[in-house]
Amino acid sequence: MDLLKWFTLSSSRVTAQDNQLALWEAYRIQLSVLNDAHNSSDASKNRNGLPKDGKIDALIADRAADGGKSPERTWERLYEAEQRLGRYIPDKLVTSEATKRFVEAAKLGVTSHEELKKAYLADTTPDGRRAVYLSLLDDLHFRYIKRGLDRRMRRIAAKRMNNFGAVLLAILIVVVVAFMCVEDKGVATWHIPAVIYFGALGAFFSRIASFQAKAATLDYDLIEQDFAAWAITVRLFIGSIAAAILYLLVVSKLIGGELFPTAPEKLAFVFKDLGYNLPTFDFAKLLVWSFVAGFSERLLPDQLTRLEASTQAAK
Repeated sequence: MDLLKWFTLSSSRVTAQDNQLALWEAYRIQLSVLNDAHNSSDASKNRNGLPKDGKIDALIADRAADGGKSPERTWERLYEAEQRLGRYIPDKLVTSEATKRFVEAAKLGVTSHEELKKAYLADTTPDGRRAVYLSLLDDLHFRYIKRGLDRRMRRIAAKRMNNFGAVLLAILIVVVVAFMCVEDKGVATWHIPAVIYFGALGAFFSRIASFQAKAATLDYDLIEQDFAAWAITVRLFIGSIAAAILYLLVVSKLIGGELFPTAPEKLAFVFKDLGYNLPTFDFAKLLVWSFVAGFSERLLPDQLTRLEASTQAAK
């Protein structure tokens, strides 16, 4: 990696981290003001005479002010402080905060916000509305935490896909260079491994295209289900097997046509007077269909279904 690219990436990471800290500090200050105003040490001044919650002070403490003795700056600390502060703020402030938070929950896609809003509007008692408001805060905070987890998992999955792709690309480059440089004698013996490899390549292309299309909405569960290392490996195996079966169908002439290779004896690289090897038309077709067999999860099952139907009809 050249110095300019390294500096650009490093600067973007520092900027993102600084922005997160700025948001965290602004949120902390807001909660600190609420805490000073409504979480008084004089219980008679608190809502319903509640005693002061001293843990809130520790949760929103400023690390710079106490020489770095406070806990690390985490959003979970502030979320807990806000939950605790919800018991002390006045009823009118609960109304305004709830209105703002319902809009925020709708934008974030908090699934419970509609039902909670119905419950909030149906309950006219201050304590009832405060209870709904605290439930809304709980779900909203959970959504923020899960969103952070989803983003981290997307980065991990993207890195994993890049690693798989780098390995497959390296293999492809080595194979192509070897095929183009070696003598024509004996090259034909490599067409079966090439079929299997292109089936795996098609399967990987299918996964990475799916990842790109869904990246903005992928959550932890979907990533663990569809883009974990084991899931990608299984998909590569399935693609390789599909390409190998399709190869057997083509060679046995159980399927055919102008789009498919027709002559098994031509399924090899052929030497041209150019100083390197080039594939025949039939071999190129075979590689393309191997890739498609690995990419499409329905191509081989559909072909086998047609073959089964034709077999049943022939009886």
